[in-house]
Amino acid sequence: MMEAVDRPDPDALLAALKAEEARRSRGKLKVFLGMCPGVGKTYAMLEAARKAAADGRRVTVGIAETHGRAETARLLEGLDVLPRRKVEYRGTTLEEFDLDAALARRPELLVLDELAHSNAPGSRHPKRFHDALELLAAGIDILTTLNVQHLESRAEIVQQITRAPVRETVPDSILDEADDVELVDITPTELRRRLAEGKVYLGERAATAASHFFRDENLTALREMALRATAERVDAQLRQTMRTRNIAGPWKSGERLMVAIGPSPYSESLVRWTRRAAAARDCPWVAVHVETDRPLNDAARARISAQLTLARQLGAEVVTTTGDSIPAALLREARARNVTQIIVGKPTARTLWRMRTGRSLLDALLRDSGDIDICAVRPIAPSSGGGGRAQPDVPRAWEQGRSRQWIEALLMLAATTAAGVAVERWAGYRAVSLIYLLVVVGAAFRLARWPVLVMAVASALLWNLLFIPTRFTLTIAQPDDAMMCGMLAIIALALGHLTSRLRRREAAERQRERRTAALFEMTNKAALAPDIAEGLRAALRQIEDLFRVQTALLLRAGDHRLAETPHAASSFRPDEREHSVAAWAFEKNLAAGRFTDTLPDSPALWLPLRARTAVMGAMGVLAAPESTLTLDERDWLENFALQIGSVLEKDHFIQAFRRAEVSEASERLRKTLLDSVSHELKTPLWALESAVDGIGRQPAEAERFLPELRTALRRLWRTIHNLLDMSRLESGSVRPVAGWCDVTELCDNALDLAGDALAAHALEVEIPGGLPLVKADQALLEQALANLLLNASAHTPPGTPVTLRAAVADGALHIDVLDRGPGLPGGDPEALFEKFRRGEGARAGGTGLGLAIARGFLRAQGGDVIAARRDGGGAAFGIRLPTPTMAVEEGTS
Repeated sequence: MMEAVDRPDPDALLAALKAEEARRSRGKLKVFLGMCPGVGKTYAMLEAARKAAADGRRVTVGIAETHGRAETARLLEGLDVLPRRKVEYRGTTLEEFDLDAALARRPELLVLDELAHSNAPGSRHPKRFHDALELLAAGIDILTTLNVQHLESRAEIVQQITRAPVRETVPDSILDEADDVELVDITPTELRRRLAEGKVYLGERAATAASHFFRDENLTALREMALRATAERVDAQLRQTMRTRNIAGPWKSGERLMVAIGPSPYSESLVRWTRRAAAARDCPWVAVHVETDRPLNDAARARISAQLTLARQLGAEVVTTTGDSIPAALLREARARNVTQIIVGKPTARTLWRMRTGRSLLDALLRDSGDIDICAVRPIAPSSGGGGRAQPDVPRAWEQGRSRQWIEALLMLAATTAAGVAVERWAGYRAVSLIYLLVVVGAAFRLARWPVLVMAVASALLWNLLFIPTRFTLTIAQPDDAMMCGMLAIIALALGHLTSRLRRREAAERQRERRTAALFEMTNKAALAPDIAEGLRAALRQIEDLFRVQTALLLRAGDHRLAETPHAASSFRPDEREHSVAAWAFEKNLAAGRFTDTLPDSPALWLPLRARTAVMGAMGVLAAPESTLTLDERDWLENFALQIGSVLEKDHFIQAFRRAEVSEASERLRKTLLDSVSHELKTPLWALESAVDGIGRQPAEAERFLPELRTALRRLWRTIHNLLDMSRLESGSVRPVAGWCDVTELCDNALDLAGDALAAHALEVEIPGGLPLVKADQALLEQALANLLLNASAHTPPGTPVTLRAAVADGALHIDVLDRGPGLPGGDPEALFEKFRRGEGARAGGTGLGLAIARGFLRAQGGDVIAARRDGGGAAFGIRLPTPTMAVEEGTS
């Protein structure tokens, strides 16, 4: 047997090819990574820049911080240094990297120091790494520096080790996607020596740093983290190579991690820990938030949204689900996504789950997890080094229930007690307990959970105190009364709790259903509206009603740029600054403005209207200054924007298709016109030329050539008049001038216009005497009738009869032209009235415009021309024109 040949994995190869293709269109990023300030990252970066310039590349220094080091400053000599942008902030002038100037200069290689730097307020992006991403997308290569402490997943560990806050972070994905990472490493002893020599910090700052951040144990730990980060990157590259080339090895872990995210501030620490664990194991990870019926205040919702956003930025799959039980919902999602390990925080003494169930979330997961591993991590508080304890996010009852609901609960208890006093006289005190129970259940449909639970307990106490003998004491003499009192409290608590939960779940499902229905309705209205403007107006109103915001719509103009003026359906008008934010979102196909990391000082959120082939515009969402949009709401808004973009793209395709159809029809008509007109012009011109030549050769016999000249001229004028008449009809310049016409005279004039074209036919005229006068445009009517007569002569054999019949009946003029030719062709007779349509077997000549012009002239006067097949063979063309009449004898109408 032949040994199996290890072949590269096709899917891995395809993914690698796609990644390589994407890299070709963007710039290359090289990161000089160090354990902390002072290791020589900027120096190494500038040395690399000088080498690239010596190799002939166009190098520009966007920004480089020398921190007063002379040897570093000397490396800038001879390099193209970009002037810094000056920004006024709180009376201070700040110098920042000029992103627009760098994009305008478009160097091959740009030096961009301190990747984690926070830009001054008012800048396009809040962080310098956002500037780097835009530059890379523009195809510019970048050299930059980064300390390991600024990696998002390691910031809290550094903070815990050094006890120094880390305020500036960079997502780990920036380092993951870098084309090259160079570790700049020196020993802690050498770094402390450099610090003492003033090569890192100067003066008192150096002494403070040496006794705090730059202690040996801190530097050793930071160095290990930098080495480990670099080693993890190299290991990931090796695994990718093995996967692409199908090299056997023990690298396939098949793991998938899941982290539970809640309103606690500690969840942020769990997200970062899971990101580090997933990177070390080279496995995907999921961040899950479970929505319960528990009400959350604005601060808690904002924390959840921020933590889910952080997880998404760090590369997680973000999932939001609902459930009554948090452990059950987490395990359900874990099993659905084949998760191998769930990460949760170690329980504290006052976690909400322990308070509600008597056991921690960890206990519940360990009991029911089965084959799924549970990892409990000690979370680190974001505001300290981890020594403090987090306070549970349990809203107070008074904060959850509004004061109005508490007043309603007290009034219900008072009214129920009063009713119980009245009922007790004839039904007994035990019947009162049922009234209390009924009121508690009814209150659960109206009030929040805490007022209902308090009412349940208060009902049992009031029934015991006021109605059970002995009264006004809590002592219960009879065992059955004690049992009833206990059961009343338990049943009231249970029913109140369940009813309140069902009501909250119903409200959540109603909100979700409302958004889904709104999305569906918006898609239908926008897609099926007869006018795209009305569809867009309906879509924006849906969004405004659903999210309580204002909207603006800027569509793509004909030159594929963003329109300057908003769509008429917009409810707010963006100023020049807002328009620039919208233009950035449109050009980069990324969200910008409020609630994002790009131009977050903008009052509005701008979303690109993405479609399959292009970005069709940008949608602005203006929320109230005090309100916020959760991650879930932003996802919904992106879905709405996506649907609007798809509708706009569909309309664009429809319009393009219509233009293509019109262009194709115009081209077809142009060709037909040229073919027809060229023949119609050549024939009389040839006849004229022949006649003129004959006269020139035989002047004495000029009279013999005159009929030929007249016939050619008449045919030439007929062709020209047909073209002019059709041009007038299509431009809408035909304006009928109605006057009293004699039908007999009208028919005689039409016969004269037809000329000798009917000479070869037996003409029969059937016009009764005494026809009344009709009111019409006689010139247009004569031309239309002449065209019908010419059509009959052209499509019937010589010698066959042609009948002209006229009558006035039922308030309309009827004129028919009848022939005994081959009749109408098969199919719809209406097709004969199309422009340039000539019948099958027609003799050479004619433009195919006669019938179209005749119908156009009649319709301009409110009439029409009809075509029909005659019994016994032949065709019938008739003029029908509703018109007032006036008898000739009486002179009245």
